[in-house]
Amino acid sequence: MGDPLQEVFYRGTGKTAEMILEYRLHHIAIQTRDMEKSLYFYGVVLGLKVIKKEVSPKGRAIVWFMAGEGRIELYGGKPSQPLNRGWNENSVGPVSLGFLVASIDRTVQALRDQGVPVLKEPYEPVPGERAAMISGPDGEEIVLLEKPVGNEACPEEVRGLGSMRAGRTGPRTDSHD
Repeated sequence: MGDPLQEVFYRGTGKTAEMILEYRLHHIAIQTRDMEKSLYFYGVVLGLKVIKKEVSPKGRAIVWFMAGEGRIELYGGKPSQPLNRGWNENSVGPVSLGFLVASIDRTVQALRDQGVPVLKEPYEPVPGERAAMISGPDGEEIVLLEKPVGNEACPEEVRGLGSMRAGRTGPRTDSHD
């Protein structure tokens, strides 16, 4: 195959690269109680560009934003069913959104100046990476990062990740966990 990362992922599967489907994240959907508040937050405060507005057959307002290479889909409740519960850390489902920013410190200060709640001041989740956490209008957690995660991973590190789930420390050599 030639690509060491592909060899890591395909080793032991009996499949060629052509047989493996590629998945790329297209969007994250956020159900909101207050569409106007969310439009203001994502469009004005974060500066994301609205690319589409629509209404579903059941009457839900839907707004799409461009967010780098992906999209955010905001949608409200059905007209006859108002949403009354906010984000809950014990719920199943998405836990947070993540955005890359040029400077954690400048971004956090600019958001704080606009009244955005800062949940976690700039910190280093792992050596060499900086992050901060803010709250969205419905209580959703939004992580801010200064650099993409995983760009510096070498094939040896990726091989080790496949073994971590089963408690192994060496390269994965079997076809299933």
